[in-house]
Amino acid sequence: MNNMKPHLKSIIAILAVLALVLVTGCTDDKSAKASQIENKLLKDNSHASNEEQPENKVQIKTFVSKEGGFSLKQPEKWNGYVGAIDEKGDPITGAAWETSFYLLKDGKPDIDAGSIMTITKLPRSQHEAIVAEDGPSTSHILGESKEYVWVMTTPQSNPYDEKSEAYKSFNTMLVDGDFINMHFKVND
Repeated sequence: MNNMKPHLKSIIAILAVLALVLVTGCTDDKSAKASQIENKLLKDNSHASNEEQPENKVQIKTFVSKEGGFSLKQPEKWNGYVGAIDEKGDPITGAAWETSFYLLKDGKPDIDAGSIMTITKLPRSQHEAIVAEDGPSTSHILGESKEYVWVMTTPQSNPYDEKSEAYKSFNTMLVDGDFINMHFKVND
């Protein structure tokens, strides 16, 4: 019997080590799963706040024009560089509402230089009249309702001096119609 005790002690020690390894492995697996669930909940909650957080943690701002009847998730690159002016449309063009996006200069939209992009809310009849005119279309349709059509226009040229930093910034901030279409939503 005494001869078996050292073997028994070795077996018990081996079983204890195996049990410890199993318990530690299971605990780490449970911790990993709990961490994954926690990360998913945090991610889902960030979407619920109507703002997404990309991998680099920069929040994408959503511009909402109550009077313009739309919302737009702005390009991340606009953060801190582009501002909007939301105002009643020009009665000459028949626009109901216009929202123009400008480079910021000293923290304010640089309206003297011209916009990077303008979203115009037109009565449907006015849009149809414009489309019926001869000549190339310079606008991109973003959305429609029974009463209105939202179009995007972009500048034909860069308004800044070619050697200036503003010229480079203006070109960098330009976006195409497909990007805006993906992030534009009619709220009417």
